[in-house]
This record gives sequence, structure tokens and C-alpha cells, in this order.
Amino acid sequence: GSRPAGGGPSVEPAGAAPPGDAATYQLTEAGRLLCRGAPGSLGAMAALAGAPWRAAWLDLDEAVRTGRSPFARRFGAPMYRYLARHDGEAAAFHAVQAAKAGALDLAPLVDAAGAKVVVDVGGGLGGVLAALLEARPALEGVLFDLPEVAAQAEAALGARGLLGRCRVEGGDFFAAVPGGGDLYLLCFCAHNWDDQGAARLLRSCAAAMPAGARLLLLEVMLPPVAAGSAPPPAVALLDLDMLVFSDGGRERTEDQYRALLEAAGLTPGACHPVGPPGSLAAALIADRPPPGPPAPDAGRKTASDRL
Repeated sequence: GSRPAGGGPSVEPAGAAPPGDAATYQLTEAGRLLCRGAPGSLGAMAALAGAPWRAAWLDLDEAVRTGRSPFARRFGAPMYRYLARHDGEAAAFHAVQAAKAGALDLAPLVDAAGAKVVVDVGGGLGGVLAALLEARPALEGVLFDLPEVAAQAEAALGARGLLGRCRVEGGDFFAAVPGGGDLYLLCFCAHNWDDQGAARLLRSCAAAMPAGARLLLLEVMLPPVAAGSAPPPAVALLDLDMLVFSDGGRERTEDQYRALLEAAGLTPGACHPVGPPGSLAAALIADRPPPGPPAPDAGRKTASDRL
């Protein structure tokens, strides 16, 4: 049978076949990981790997030479706009996001923040937010994404019976983010943008957050690599994926995200691993500090001001 990287065969003989009968096969433990619904299933990810739009990887040489994603040239639109026009391929993409959300353990961080209203910015079809609302019946939520995604998210959340505690809004998170939350989520979102774009997104969130609100920035946190050393191949592959599929998107280290949060006027705190063992996914907490006291001379005109 086929062999997953680093593992054994996906199928094996089910036992000795009677004379004259064809041999039968059964799934191995590795093969069961390709079944939808199996614990730790990689079925959605395997299906996504064969999606037509993943062919943008064939232009990796162009991406390396230019530093820009070849996706729009090959498919006529940036990745997220392309997916908005192709329902079947978007469904495969969102299935992977839902699988990733199911592997996260964010509820303890929500509890620690004392959150009552969670705003999920760029939350896709709401997999992360839905899991939190189902785990914490007293919690309320706001799902915010592009208008075309928000319409699908409303249907998905409605199917799970959550619209009584969750509203869905569509818009542009670079322009404005819904206010009124005490906990804001950014899950695998900031990595889609270069430093300038990520900083704009974080400033937009900070502007919406009341004093004392908290942001959970959930991303892959790359391990530091010593100068002159090459990153591990798996880490380099993550960053190359961002190069191929997003203009300027990149994975970052924890220190790089801390610098972006500070530049947005937020105060970064602890960083918590939230994924399965071996995952690089982590949630970096940042607080919106209360406004400081006015400067002693604020509002007082000086002699030069009166001239």
C-alpha cells in the first residue's frame, strides 16, 4: 500500500486468503488517519493537498526569485478571493481549518481571561469560536470576516444552534473591527500579511478593544534559528507555504510577534502552547492597557503658544 512519510503502510493483508480467493486488505493504524472523523484524522488535509489551487507550488521558483506569491497570476485572484468564488475548494480549505480548531485547547485561556464576550477576527466559518461556545455555555461571541465568508459562517453556526449566543458580522478588518468584546481572537490570521499588513491588523484590533480587554494571538511560533544556520526542513516548509500562497505572508518567531504587538500599543504577556504534542502552535496573550494619566502640562498654554 501507500506509505505515509515516516510511517508504515496504509493497508496490510487481513489474513491468509482461502485457496482460490483474492486476498483482502484492512487499514493499518496509519491508514485510519486518512478516514474522516477518526481521532487525529488527516483526511481533510490529505484532500486539500490535492486541490487544484495547490498547483501554485509549481511556481515556487518564481516566488523565490520575486519574493511575491505566484497565485494571482496563475489563478486570476489572490487565494482568499479565489476560494470565495469556488465553493467546493473553499469547503476543503475550511474543513482543514475546522480540523485544526478541533486540536486546539483555548478554553482554559478564555477562563483565565474572565471573558464574557469573545470577538473572533478573521474567524472563517467559526470552528474555533463554535468550539469555545459549546464548551462554555455562558460565553457569547462575535464572528467577523469578509462578507462572503460571514454569510457561510452564519449558516454553519446556525446549524450548530449557536446564533442565540453569537452574532456574525462582515467587513474589512483593516478598516474596523467590532467593539464591545473583552477577549479578541486572531487565529492563524496575522501570518497572512507582511509586517506592515500585520501591524495594520493589530492596530485595528487595538482600536476596537476597550481598556483592560485582552487579545489572544494564535499562530505558529517559529523556533529561533542561530545566524548562519538553516531552519529545520519542516519549519522552512511552513514559511515557503506562506511565500507561495500569500503576498508577503510569513511565519514568525515569538519575539517578532511581540514586537508587532508592542508597536500596535498592546502589552504582550505569556505565550502558551495550545496544539497537540510537537505542534508549534501557541497563543500569545496581549493586553490593552488603560490610558495613562495626562502629562502634567497637558492643556496648559505656554508663552510661546500664545504668541
